[in-house]
Amino acid sequence: MRDRRAPLSVFVLFVAYLALMAWGASLAMHWLAGDQAPQPSDAMMQLLTINAAILAWRLVMRAWFTGRAYGWWQAFLSVPRMLVGNFIALMAARKAMASYVVALRGRRPQWDKTRHRFPAEVEP
Repeated sequence: MRDRRAPLSVFVLFVAYLALMAWGASLAMHWLAGDQAPQPSDAMMQLLTINAAILAWRLVMRAWFTGRAYGWWQAFLSVPRMLVGNFIALMAARKAMASYVVALRGRRPQWDKTRHRFPAEVEP
């Protein structure tokens, strides 16, 4: 079941980013229209608060341990790197699904080979 976790988590990540963008667009439209956006229920606010606290804890721990190993500047950069990592995960999942669909249609999947260039050996 561990192998099945990644596609589900990427799908949830995609839906979460989509919901975040839709919420921002909704707030902007309400603001442009000059009316009040509907307020979330108390239960929803509690759930959002707990979720935000867990996310903050995760970001603080990531920054703390990165800072201990690589310094304060890398600790600061660990937060935006999480967003970049999420984007890379989304794009990799999209490519993997496209390759899977190609395989389902009977065509042989093509292996993406990374080209490596090695520097010349340095003599002491």
